Amino acid sequence: MSTRKTSLSQITVTVLPLELTVLVTFSQKARNVTVEGPRGKLIRKFKHVTFEIIESYDKKAKKNNKSIRTWLTNRKLKARTRTIASHIKNMINGVVNVIIHTQTEPNIQRVSPSI
Repeated sequence: MSTRKTSLSQITVTVLPLELTVLVTFSQKARNVTVEGPRGKLIRKFKHVTFEIIESYDKKAKKNNKSIRTWLTNRKLKARTRTIASHIKNMINGVVNVIIHTQTEPNIQRVSPSI
């Protein structure tokens, strides 16, 4: 997470990068985020939050990434930005990874009544 302050008006900007894999198709329009992958398609609406999703270029990896940017952030808005990033990361995990849940059976020992 990077927070920058400008010297003229002291406006704070919070930018959080998103890590996208090759298997994922990411699109957004009017704060509706759509993530498509091999296991399906997930859509999430973030109409209640003001933020931008911008293209960013990673020089080390030499590829384009997405970043979430919010303006005029204080402590609560920074937390909200991290929450949005977490939601999108979970959406990406949901369409890429396979999660298998197994139910464990309880070990019940029956005691025979002694009379």
